Amino acid sequence: EIKTTYVPQTGGSFSGINSVNHLSGAEVPTFGVGVDVEAEAGRNVIPMRADSVGLDTFVHVPKGTPIFNPAAVDFKFNVTSASDYVLWTRVEAFDSTDDSFLVTVYDPTGTPVVFGYGATAAHFRLETASPAYPYATFSWTQVNHWNPYNTPSEYLNPVVYHLVPGVYQVQVRPRELGTRLDKIRLSYYCPDLDQDGYT
Repeated sequence: EIKTTYVPQTGGSFSGINSVNHLSGAEVPTFGVGVDVEAEAGRNVIPMRADSVGLDTFVHVPKGTPIFNPAAVDFKFNVTSASDYVLWTRVEAFDSTDDSFLVTVYDPTGTPVVFGYGATAAHFRLETASPAYPYATFSWTQVNHWNPYNTPSEYLNPVVYHLVPGVYQVQVRPRELGTRLDKIRLSYYCPDLDQDGYT
């Protein structure tokens, strides 16, 4: 993948082209913890698709798509130590009608990981994300869970996954059409318990 190259350091910039190649029938690559993964490097299930705007390439289901239940993008991460983990995503949405995904983490046996409200998908809503998400721009935030349709309302911010060594699959599905996913990263969870800006 080539985005922008500067030659020499003080010279002009040259825009490149994003290209992700998969061998026919090959599995999605397995990424490590702490690696920023381009969303288009995952396995897209139609009608999830990759598009570009400027220098950003992302996956999404465009607004107006009539049938979108099968849509998904899958990633794999190799966890080498038992610990607590969170998912960071670089996302974009334009208003509260198009700002959420459904996120499920599957363990090495293919079983959904329980994260605090069972093993169902986390309702990842940008309007309640942390750090706070600013609309109409790409920005990093952590996967959370907010389901106000239950009593009492379900809320976790961020969702913390307790993982042991193995290869995990992360699946992102549209909850509302139009939300864009640019990058995803599985990271160790390092909370700032005294809220001084340092973990």
